[in-house]
Amino acid sequence: MRYASALVALLALAGCSPELDWRELKSDAGRFAVLMPAKFQHQARTLAANPGNAMHLWSTRAADSVFGVGYTDYPAGTAVPIERTTQDLVGNILGTITSSREARLGERASGRRFSAEGAVAGQPRVLHALLLQSDRRLYRVMVIAPKGRIDAAEFEMFLDSFKLLP
Repeated sequence: MRYASALVALLALAGCSPELDWRELKSDAGRFAVLMPAKFQHQARTLAANPGNAMHLWSTRAADSVFGVGYTDYPAGTAVPIERTTQDLVGNILGTITSSREARLGERASGRRFSAEGAVAGQPRVLHALLLQSDRRLYRVMVIAPKGRIDAAEFEMFLDSFKLLP
């Protein structure tokens, strides 16, 4: 799976999980801002299916959960893979989508917001994600948490905090 390496990298950020301590992440290059629940790390990597373009990912581990936000630019003539990315993310937790709806940020971006349940290393997990296309860019905002560990309000706050910058 294309995004398996990104998920593995997210899950590898193990260690002591701080309580949720929200702080703003602002990326001028990525043209977005979002609240993250702990100090975050950035990494960039080239995707095999998208040579020459990097996937940028900021991630953190908090409350036994992994939070991430990132983007990838796709060249003209290439479809922005919202459906494939959805399938890859859900597949990474061997999951099943439990809810899905269209998502929009005004006229600037549209995509999908969904939740899934599955397991990582045999442990029950939930995935909450927002995938948005803005021009040739695909944004990913996601959290993977032990089932029942974080309440719905925290998931919603994280996903709702994502904003595009001018």
